[in-house]
Parts: sequence; C-alpha cells; structure tokens
Amino acid sequence: MIPPATSKADGEPISLKPVSPPAAIARQLQEGLQVFSFFYWSRGVRCQAYLDVPAGKGPFPLLVELHGGELWNGYPQGYTAYAAEPANAAAIATSHAISFLPNYAGYGPSRGAPGDPYQNYRDVVNGLLALGRISGLHVLTRATYLFGFSMGGDVAMILAAHDRNVRAAELVSPYPGPVAMMKWMDALGIGSLSAMDSVDWGAMVDHYGSDLNAAAYRNDSYVYSSIHIPVLIIGGTKDPGFPPPMLRAMYHGLKRYDSQVTLRFFPGGHAPDSTAVNQAEAAWFNAHGLKFSWPWS
Repeated sequence: MIPPATSKADGEPISLKPVSPPAAIARQLQEGLQVFSFFYWSRGVRCQAYLDVPAGKGPFPLLVELHGGELWNGYPQGYTAYAAEPANAAAIATSHAISFLPNYAGYGPSRGAPGDPYQNYRDVVNGLLALGRISGLHVLTRATYLFGFSMGGDVAMILAAHDRNVRAAELVSPYPGPVAMMKWMDALGIGSLSAMDSVDWGAMVDHYGSDLNAAAYRNDSYVYSSIHIPVLIIGGTKDPGFPPPMLRAMYHGLKRYDSQVTLRFFPGGHAPDSTAVNQAEAAWFNAHGLKFSWPWS
C-alpha cells in the first residue's frame, strides 16, 4: 500500500502501520474502518499523522483535522506534547471520509521543533503529498474539508488559500494570523491587554519583530481576499485568548470578500465543546457535501 522511501525529500512516505483505537470508541465506529499511523518526510524531519480509512473502495472525500498548540518557536507556554490521539482520529472518521490528522514537526511522534503556523502548513502540504503516493487510497478531487482548532484554524486558512481542492472549512477558536492579531493588540493598547494577550504580544514581537509591515508578518498570514469557500467560525463566549471581539473582527474581514462566512458563539472558553457545538459542526459539514456525525451526538 505504501512504496518504500527512497529519499528524505518533502512528501516522501516512510511507513504506514495500523493502530487500534480504544474499545469504547471502536464499538461506535463504522464496520471495517481502519486507523493508521503514517510517517512521512517534511522539512528534513520525520512527521507523523493519523489516517482513518473507511471500508470500501471509494473514492472518498478528505477531511483534514488541524490541531492547535504552540504559535511560535520558543513560546513560553509551548504544547510540544500535544498529539492527535488515535481515539480522536477514529471518532472523527464517522464522517464517511478519509480523515487525515497531521502532527506538525515537534508535536507528538513527529520529530523536530515546533514552528510557526506557516511552517506547520508546509508539514500539512507535505503530508498531503505523501498521502497521494499511497497506492489503493482513493480520494475525491475538489472534495477536501478542513477542521482547524486554535492555531490550526490559521493553518487551515493558509491551506484553503492555496489548495483549490478545499470545499469548506470549520474553525474553532481560530488564531487569526500574526498581522490581524498584532493590529488587534495595537488597537487595544498594551495597558488593556489580558495576561495571556501580553504573553502573546511579547512572543510575537520576539519572533517577528516590531514592524507590522515586515515581510515575516505578511508571509505567515493568509490574505482575507484569497478565501472563497464556506467558512464556519465557532468561538467561546469566554475565550481568554481569542475573545469574541477578535473573532468578530476576523469574521468581518473575511466577509468583505467571502459571503459564505458564518460566525457562531457557544458558552465556554477556548475551543468550546458541547453537544450543541457537535450538532452545529455536523449540520455545517452535511450542508456542504460531507456526510458527518459524531458517534456520541
């Protein structure tokens, strides 16, 4: 199913091995679903992803789940232990799609050091390239769906801006990108920032510098005018990191160029999770061509 690696070139597959989801999750999954741990080369290091493949020959839509974590190298509140667990990988595969859950460099089983969102985007692109080199895996063209959490929301939008196969995206408590976030913080004024925002501000200046017009800011930010797909933004009413006003600003920025953007808030903090959120997610993807359901909803 996977050709032997012949080099360390970006997008070169390394290995594909089955994993067993926990029994409590496995009992709720489609019959015949297979969950794999998939290694591939990206930016000179071994990166890992979970891959869920439904029973049948396909072709299937592709669902890409992009996790959150560390925004910049050296961020003092890093989450280098973050990994997409096999239980989550299996649960989301009830969407009747091939599900791809990459761990960017420095996360979970992936080697290397955590990078910025654009470097994480490169790891996702290389993973998708490697995915295309697996024989017998049939993926529908122009049928890719994105599911991005926190920093993964920014990664999802960068991917949507460059990949014409993407049909729709859901962003949960998304990081709006360095340009948008720094403009937001500057407008508030340093004295009005929360403790978390102050840490973010300092880390961003350390990483990118203080000049908002610098190429580094622009290169790591997606351009609102490049997004032309249905986008659902979900936020928590009490999110301390990416609060409702920030997500409203993001929504209005996207809405100027894309009429297919929806913003919804639910009770909770960062990345709210509830039955109501699960139902909204399922309804969104089903409305845009992806059969989707959570096993516990």
